[in-house]
This record gives sequence, structure tokens and C-alpha cells, in this order.
Amino acid sequence: MAAPHVSGAFALMKAQFPNDSYFQLINRVFSTTDPLTALSGKCQTGGRLNLFRALSSTFARPRNDNFSNSYQIVVPSGQTQITSTGNNVEATTETGEPNHAGTAPSKSVWWNWTPSTGATVEIRTQGSTFNTRLAIYTGSSVSSLTAVASSAATNGCSWSQVSFSATAGTTYRIAVDGYAAAVGSIKLTIRTSGSTSQTTLSFDRTTVQRPSGQFKVTVVGPANQTVALDKFNPSTKHWDTSYATFTLSAQGTYAYTDTQATDAYRFYRASISSISLKSCNAVGYVDIPVSANVYKMIANPFNAVDNRISALLPNPPNFSNLYRWDDVADQYVIYTYISGSGWSPDGNATLAPGEGVLFVTGTATTFTFVGEYLQRRESELRLSRWILDR
Repeated sequence: MAAPHVSGAFALMKAQFPNDSYFQLINRVFSTTDPLTALSGKCQTGGRLNLFRALSSTFARPRNDNFSNSYQIVVPSGQTQITSTGNNVEATTETGEPNHAGTAPSKSVWWNWTPSTGATVEIRTQGSTFNTRLAIYTGSSVSSLTAVASSAATNGCSWSQVSFSATAGTTYRIAVDGYAAAVGSIKLTIRTSGSTSQTTLSFDRTTVQRPSGQFKVTVVGPANQTVALDKFNPSTKHWDTSYATFTLSAQGTYAYTDTQATDAYRFYRASISSISLKSCNAVGYVDIPVSANVYKMIANPFNAVDNRISALLPNPPNFSNLYRWDDVADQYVIYTYISGSGWSPDGNATLAPGEGVLFVTGTATTFTFVGEYLQRRESELRLSRWILDR
């Protein structure tokens, strides 16, 4: 009988709040349940549906938006893994809330978990629909927490993962936040046995470098695994598979250097065939030549560590001009580089990955862009390569 009751309740909720999203309706229902001792730890809210309260609700934030209302996770006896779901749509922050994974909170929600036995535990957000930040704490107040572990979704991987030694009887506070204030559905998995090694393979975009004739990057993945590196070949327009092979260290890293990076552009991807794992991002570089006194359309093709104009184009020829379209003003904004002063009017303006600008300079020069791009469909890669070849 539960399914018809819930379906009918949501039909009435949609009629009452016609502009609410699916997530907002769920949040209203979950936030207005009646707590019951008999249901504590047996369902997500620990309570039963109260349709009157849901129809009368005045907000659509998640029930576990605040630290004090965190969802309790209980791993049933005899099981070593459990998954809890939720969302952070319309989530807020609290006074005194700590930074999560090194970044100020923005759209955080909370869980708590108390292990009955000590174990090495893995907590991950794989399966969430947005880039997450994950942080684990101990403590009884949001303003006085002690950090245990944290992870941000970076390097093209949209989910976070931490592992640590959990102590029996200690309550761990789990915060999930959106990377760059992202929101969506959350899948939170706790595993108390088995391998807790890194289960993603990625390039660390903070390590990407382009010395003359070289390309450098650190690869991060499961410890002691053999990695095959593929390189896109501009001449053949195909990937050179197993262009390089190497073994990740006991810490799961390898600092790779391509000493033959002489092409105008190259992309790199990685895989571990023994465990059928592919890198969730790829990296590369593009050298773009610009002739003197010719307007050139250029774009930042990668997600760089710093996408500000001053970082992407740090030392162009003196009195170079960059024309960037402003949709609001319906006209180009002109940025001028002056040696010793930098870009004016605003060198801190962000040039988003893929955003095109017009550039003109009195002296021929070459710009080099480096960074990451997400693994995409082959059709999109072909389009990108066609653009680069023009």
C-alpha cells in the first residue's frame, strides 16, 4: 500500500507547488516527516509521511541541509557496504561551517555514521550527478569540528573518494558539497572492507607543464598498476596507442615527461588494461602562432589551473589587444597589454574553456595553452581536431 500512498501524495504536492522541481518536492516531503523511534536508522528520514505538513511547507531545502539534521547511516550487521542517496538542491551553509576540501562551503548537506567496529573505511560519491566535494569530521558542533579526511572532484572526475582508519564508537560527520556550487542528486557509499585504493585514473592538471619541446604531467591512479599512455597524432589524425607505458608508485602517482613533444598540438589519455580502467580526463597542449598586425581568432581549448586572461596570456608583445564580446553591452570589450602593468582594464577576467576572442599584435608571437579536457565522444574529438587544423 505504500507506493499508491506516496504517488498520491506527490500528485497533491505537484498541484500545490506546480513550479517545484522533482528535487524540491522530495525535499518538502522529507523535511516534514514525523520522526518515529521505531524507524530511526531504518529509513532515510527516520520518520513517516505527514502530507498536511508537506503541503503547508514554506521551504524546499534538503532535510539534511543543517548539521543538526544530518541523515544517520547504519551499516546492517553482516554487511560491509551501504549506499545512501540525497540531493543538495537549495542547500545552504551555516555560521561557523568549516571549509570542505579546502574550499568555503556553498551547497552542503550532512550525514553521520558511527561504526560498531574499527576498520579501514572508504567513502565515495561515485554515481552523483554533479562535481562533489567530500569532507569527513568528528565533533558535535558545526563550528568546532576536527577534520579527518577530504576530497574534491578534480581532474575530470566528477566524484570524490576518501579512505581512513575508523574507530569503533566514534561518530563521523560527513559533508557533501558542490564543486563550484554545483547541485544535483547525491549517491554516498560507505565500504568497510576490501580494497580502499584509488579507483580512478586521471591526470593532475595542476602539474601540466610545457617546457620547450616537452610536455610534463603527473598521472594519479591505483597504486602499483601499469599504465598505457595514448597520444593523439596530428599527422595521422588517430591515437597512437601505448605511446608510453609506466608503473604507478606505491602512492599511486607517476611524473611523466614526453621529451618528443614537437607537434603543434598533442592530446594524451591513459588506461589500465588489467582492471579495465580509463582516465576520466585527458590533457594536452596547443601552440597557436599569431602573425603581426593580423586579427586572429584564438580560444583556450583546455580547462587550465588558472583561466584568467593574465594567467593564460601572461607576456604577450607590448600593446597587444584582445577583443572579447560582451553579451550584455552587445559590443566588444578591448583589453590592452602594457609591459610592466599587465592587462587593462581587467587581467583577472576569466577566459572560459572554449571561449573565443580576437587578438592582434604588432609583433609575431606564439601562445601555448595547456590543461585538461573531459573524455568526450569521438565525434566531438573529430570536430575539435578539425578546428585545430584550420
